Parts: sequence; C-alpha cells; structure tokens
Amino acid sequence: MNSHLQSNRFENALHAALWNIQKLSPDEGDILMKYVYKAMEITPEILNLDLHLSNIFFTCYFARFGPGSIIRVFSDQSRL
Repeated sequence: MNSHLQSNRFENALHAALWNIQKLSPDEGDILMKYVYKAMEITPEILNLDLHLSNIFFTCYFARFGPGSIIRVFSDQSRL
C-alpha cells in the first residue's frame, strides 16, 4: 500500500487498504487516514473516481477504528 501512496496511485492504495484494513494497528490506521485526507486535499476528484468504493472504505475504516481515529487525524498538529 505504501508503494501505491508514494507513487500517487491513490485508487490502487484504496483497494489495498480495503483488503488489509483489519490487519492495521490503530497507529497505522491513523497514518492511513492522514494519507487519505491528504489525497483528497491534493486531488478532490479522487472521491468521484469510485464513490461506492470510497463509501465502502470509510464504512470499513469507521467500523475498525471508530470516530477517535478521524478526530485524532483532524486535531493532529503535524501535517503530511
């Protein structure tokens, strides 16, 4: 997944994340969400690529990590 993120292949990274989200630690989940929000900041149209896939990702992510992870990402002072 990191190789996809580093090479700006965000849709491939999202697919990889969906397959592996249950294996992530809470810290890794926070890092993943930072990259997701950074990707949305850089290219807002990324959510329009596959809205259904994005909805599945956020549903799976929220079920695994809960609202705390999203709050930590938004309140973290360090930016990507």
